[in-house]
Parts: sequence; structure tokens; C-alpha cells
Amino acid sequence: MLLVATAGYPKDVKLSWDPSPTEGVVSYTLYWDNQPTPPFSNSIEAGNVLTFEIANLPDDEEHWFAVTASDGNGNESSYSNIVKSNKISTLPELDLDFKWEILH
Repeated sequence: MLLVATAGYPKDVKLSWDPSPTEGVVSYTLYWDNQPTPPFSNSIEAGNVLTFEIANLPDDEEHWFAVTASDGNGNESSYSNIVKSNKISTLPELDLDFKWEILH
């Protein structure tokens, strides 16, 4: 991975994860922040996909990412593992793993 500490150029991060083994999952939500501890200040509903790209993040910052799964009743799982992207201007691909428990 190429590490660059250059300010002013946005970075894109592509995240991927395995499908939830839990029955009834209909969508995934990505969370991220420039600090490693939840709760995260940013989120986006990714839909029913297993990869998603977040574009135009400041490349002079580190970012931490996690994903959750939701069922058809709106119950959301706990966060997956948290992965980190460094201060880089290339497109990293980060894999997320889940500890699946739908929270009610």
C-alpha cells in the first residue's frame, strides 16, 4: 500500500464484506469517522450489496470504518470489526468481518 501524507486530494475507499448468516437481512449500513471509537459521526445506507465505495474523503486524515446489517423489521446488528484506512491517495480495499447479532 502506498502511504502518502498529501493534503488537498480526496481519497476513495472501497469496502467489502461477507453476507450476514442471519436470516432476513435486507440492507447494510456503513459507518465511518476520523476516530476509532464508536459511535461514528458518518453513515450511509449501502443497500443489499456486499461492496461499497466511499468517495472524496480527505486524504490527510485517517478513517475508521464499520458496517451493520438490518432486517426487514428495522433491527440493526452490532458493528462489524473496525478497519482503518491511512492517509493515502490510492484506492484501498478493506475487508470487514461481522459478529452477527441482530439487536432488538
